[in-house]
Amino acid sequence: MINQGLYYMAWLTTHKDALRGLVRDRLGTAAASQILWSAPRLICVAGDFTRYDAHAVRQHRRSIDLVRYRYYGSDHIGLETVASVTGQSAVVRRGRRRGPELTTVRRPGGAMTELAVAVDEAR
Repeated sequence: MINQGLYYMAWLTTHKDALRGLVRDRLGTAAASQILWSAPRLICVAGDFTRYDAHAVRQHRRSIDLVRYRYYGSDHIGLETVASVTGQSAVVRRGRRRGPELTTVRRPGGAMTELAVAVDEAR
């Protein structure tokens, strides 16, 4: 999955003009003008990642987040940042494996807040 995400990010940065045109056509000029095209960010959301995924993310000089999800019953989902790289600096969070019990809620910030809002809107 990480390799696919990195491939798509590389393709999108190589084909910025085509992407800008597509966004402008689909979302309108006002929405397209609000996008910061010079700083793309890749957010990979999956049930789990390997240590090799975190290593691959650290090797790229792009903004990339690995976010693990877990279902808690049929009504709740938990999101946990596994690795986060901003440009050239890497912050990797290594948590020990947890069972299905609920963990303490951390205050989300930045990209995680946006992701949580998107999940809420999708319900």
